[in-house]
Amino acid sequence: MFENLKVPKSVKNFFQKEIEKARIGNSYIFEGPEKEIKFQFAIELAKALNCASGGCGICETCKEIQTFKHPDVKIFTTTTSVKIDDIRDFIRFMNLSKLNANYKVGIIKDGELLTPEATSALLKILEEPPLNSIIVIITSSLYRLLPTIRSRCQIVRFPPKNFVYQKISYEREFFKEVFEWQKKKQYDVFFEKLSDYLDAENPRERVSQVLKGFLLDLYHRFRDNPFFCEREISSLMMGLELLRRQASAKFVLHWIFFEKIPEVVFG
Repeated sequence: MFENLKVPKSVKNFFQKEIEKARIGNSYIFEGPEKEIKFQFAIELAKALNCASGGCGICETCKEIQTFKHPDVKIFTTTTSVKIDDIRDFIRFMNLSKLNANYKVGIIKDGELLTPEATSALLKILEEPPLNSIIVIITSSLYRLLPTIRSRCQIVRFPPKNFVYQKISYEREFFKEVFEWQKKKQYDVFFEKLSDYLDAENPRERVSQVLKGFLLDLYHRFRDNPFFCEREISSLMMGLELLRRQASAKFVLHWIFFEKIPEVVFG
């Protein structure tokens, strides 16, 4: 089960135990910067729950789920926004009786695009989920979802691919110094230092390494209490997603500083 997926071992182990002990939840939020990895894991979870062999990948059920043709598994994705009519259609599907599955599975691939009206509609089914049903909301930033949604779902965090297992190299002392200029409100020096840093080759890749370095520092520092820095981790993951979508390196780096992420990293 989940053996060949490139996701953190902690995520695999968590769901293996939940399935083995028959205590799978009704709603989950998958948070992290690599959307396709989280999405594929959601698909594999649907297979594991509905395949007689626990997600073999070769039976008719697994093939139907993988090709998005299974009648009891619905995937909603968009490039614009998730509107209230979309969620009403999603809720109608989730409330239908199962045809040939153990669990009815609904996957919202773009949770951060939920409109306020769609969020309100979604709350109703999160509060009163149908029996043997699971909703997975995928997002690049937990804090783009309203607290009412977050509080009703189990949160599963997916760190950037492989970064936990690597030694991240970034100019830690340099950024500690830049942070000191920010603390002193010496913004002329602060912006000058960051501008010099961004003048080098491949600024987007350099900033990506900085964000991954900050993430690794936070995970190591608060591994026993990760919820202490939940907002900061979410912001860093959102920054990585913005870089992946070709956002300006300058914008992302300035945003991370004014979100006060270094204050937690170096504090």
